Amino acid sequence: MKNLIHTAVVTLFAASAAHAQNRVLDLQNGGRVNIPHHSSQNPGGTITIEFWIMMTPGTTGWPVAKRSGSTGSYSVQVYGSSPAGSNGVVGPTYFGCSEGPAAVIPQGQWVHVAYVCQSSGGRWSYINGVLSETGTLGGCSIYSTSNPLAFGAAVCCSSTQFFGRLDNIRIWSTVRTATEIASNALVEFSPVQASSMPGLIGSWNFNDGSAKDATSVNNGQFEGAATTVIDTGAGSAGRFDCNGDGVLDAYQIAQGTLADQDTNGIPDICQQPTCVDADLYRDFNVNGADLGIMLSQWGPNTPLTESDINNDGVVNGADLGILLAFWGACP
Repeated sequence: MKNLIHTAVVTLFAASAAHAQNRVLDLQNGGRVNIPHHSSQNPGGTITIEFWIMMTPGTTGWPVAKRSGSTGSYSVQVYGSSPAGSNGVVGPTYFGCSEGPAAVIPQGQWVHVAYVCQSSGGRWSYINGVLSETGTLGGCSIYSTSNPLAFGAAVCCSSTQFFGRLDNIRIWSTVRTATEIASNALVEFSPVQASSMPGLIGSWNFNDGSAKDATSVNNGQFEGAATTVIDTGAGSAGRFDCNGDGVLDAYQIAQGTLADQDTNGIPDICQQPTCVDADLYRDFNVNGADLGIMLSQWGPNTPLTESDINNDGVVNGADLGILLAFWGACP
């Protein structure tokens, strides 16, 4: 009987953990999402492309592309470098516009990236909601084409294959501000929310295991080895929004609304673990569901998981002790 109870409890914890965790687009073995052309994919004079990305170190490819070979509408390219842990570079290309400054991002860990292009004005890139690079365009246009849209590789060329993971991809026909980007990066739009967003071309969060667009206009299909996997790193509130106010911490630090005196990227108010950090299931209670998530992520973790509460690169007894210290309802 004791073994049966133990098995039931472990099964319950595992089910709770799976339910709580986020699904992402996994391209670590290649493949892509193919989205047939739709007129909405041609944005006119402005575009914002944003997504969460975790680059496999050394990768080079096109996470987002609406182009065929050397022609097309737009793409976002990744230029990798070795060894693991060194910086990769994401650079935008808008056909009709020269390629501008590239934004440096770390490989092997989740980062939110956003590119904004205004053909009559300029180009901006944001990393975790913080302005990274700017550039002028000098009179250009974003070409309208009938090329299909793809995530992971352009439909024309296997040489453009991106290796890594992507999540919460969005394309807009508007200029998104830093505040808008930082305030929505952790939100995965429902169809109702998507329908109320002006200029939203498409929003893909992969949580149902498909490449369905929340607007229902630009639904995609997996091709090759593309699939979805559970990965709590992308958009993890505990990792990127430690105070739980819905806005990316990096943006608030840059704006001066959150103090970071030791400049380690973690707001000072979040240096000590809180009940929010231990609430892995995000239901304002620390209980067996959270313990199940932690046990499923036990051991060294790369990229970092939310169960690594003390951010030391391993989920172990130290993290378990913090979780148990906050057992019960969060205030």
